Amino acid sequence: MFTIFVTTIVVFFLLLALIELIHKHGKLEEYVTRKLAHAGAGLIFLLLPLRFDGPAIALMALAFTLGLFISHRSGRFSIHRRDRETLGEYYYPLALGLAAAILLPFGDVRAYSFAVIVLAFGDGLAELVGRGWGTHPIRFVHTRKTWEGSLTLFLTSFIAFLFLVPTISLATVVSDLLISCALTYVEMEMGRGLDNLILPLLAGGLYLFLTNLF
Repeated sequence: MFTIFVTTIVVFFLLLALIELIHKHGKLEEYVTRKLAHAGAGLIFLLLPLRFDGPAIALMALAFTLGLFISHRSGRFSIHRRDRETLGEYYYPLALGLAAAILLPFGDVRAYSFAVIVLAFGDGLAELVGRGWGTHPIRFVHTRKTWEGSLTLFLTSFIAFLFLVPTISLATVVSDLLISCALTYVEMEMGRGLDNLILPLLAGGLYLFLTNLF
């Protein structure tokens, strides 16, 4: 377990180094760099069940969180938010670790995969689209979200669910619509990084519940 912990921290800083190279040479804005880091970490978490079980992945998530704390304290990396204080970056690996520890023991890796995809790619793409092309703010929520960004999350969740379910039927499509709507609304309302904590756990739990229900 100690070897897994140390290896994860090494991989984390290698990922940070790669992202920083892309940031400096590509002259990307910091929020783009941050989402690239989220996607890279998400891809790693997505592949981990091929080799490790839930508790081991949870331990790796703790190592990722420690790596984030160290890199944040150093002040040298562009992946950390500077425009406002948020714990979202710490919620990200912790939520995926919790998702692994809770969902993988059920023996269906697809629920865990759905949780990772929704957070790493759905939520990440939603912010990129919202910031880059969002021109229609959502008026009835307390956060600064746009219809373009929220629609991106909805579509990502919807497509990922259809890709992961064993069989497609009317019941699974209806379930997909319900889950995607619920996740999109939760992301609309959640501020200060709480979406990073809530979304993957909600996504994985709803996937597991509804796919077993039908």
